[in-house]
Parts: sequence; C-alpha cells; structure tokens
Amino acid sequence: MGLATGLLDAYAPGDARFFASPTRTLLAHGVRAEVPHDERPLPRRVAETLEARRAAGDPAPLVVGAVPFDQDAPAALAVPETARWAPPLAEDPLIALPPAARWQIRPVPEPAVYGDAVAEAVRRMKRGDFSKVVLARTLELTAPAGTDATAAPDLPGLL
Repeated sequence: MGLATGLLDAYAPGDARFFASPTRTLLAHGVRAEVPHDERPLPRRVAETLEARRAAGDPAPLVVGAVPFDQDAPAALAVPETARWAPPLAEDPLIALPPAARWQIRPVPEPAVYGDAVAEAVRRMKRGDFSKVVLARTLELTAPAGTDATAAPDLPGLL
C-alpha cells in the first residue's frame, strides 16, 4: 500500500479529516483549537487562530475543515491535534486493484478542459451570474478482458 493510500485507509468518520489534492494528501485527527465564528473576516480569524497556536508552542500549525458557500453560515475550521502528510494519491493510485491488471485510467473531463471550466465558472461568479458552482471530475477505469475487480479484497468502497 502506498503512503497516500495508507492515509485514506486509516481514515475513520468521527474526529478525522481527510484531504487529497493533486499535490498532497493529509489525514488530521482531533481538535487542538477551533477557528471562532464571529463578525471578523474569516481570513483574519484563521490568521489569529494560527498565531495563537504558534504562541502556544506549535511550530507549524495548520487549519483544516470546510467553508460553506453561504457566507453567513459558520465555517467548520480547526487546528488538528495531529496531521500526517503523504504524496498525492495519484502517485500510488489503485493500490487495492489486482496488481496483474493493466488498468487504463482516463480523467473525465481532461485536466485542461476541467481547468477551463473552473476559470469560466469563476469569471461568471464574479460577473454575478450565480453564487455557487459544483464542478466534478471522475476517472474512467478500463480493465483488460478477464479482470475481475470484485475478486480484489480491498475494493468495497470503490464498487
């Protein structure tokens, strides 16, 4: 199992937060401090929370969580007790799939097309056409003939 896949495998609902991006993977546990919800701008509240953690002896605190689209709704942001980093999942993809299989992987839409869609959505949001956009991407997996993905023991979450 790869490092990033190991973090994903170690995730369990509750106090854990999992994040994966094209450049890194993170698994955080616990709450050392919460970013307060008040009248101050969110960036200021985050900066002050991080500064307070540095003053308390955390050399490199980070904030994880979620920011809602509704600017009046509270963000769920916290400095975790622990954080483990790994390379991106793309560096150890599909570890759970049968190793003999030569899977073909195709992103849909292609990364450049997705990037263009994000740029267009941001442009239109700034213009006021809408206030929320949900863009999605997926991977299409094609296996060689005769591959039985259901025979792989570690695939229940993928099927």
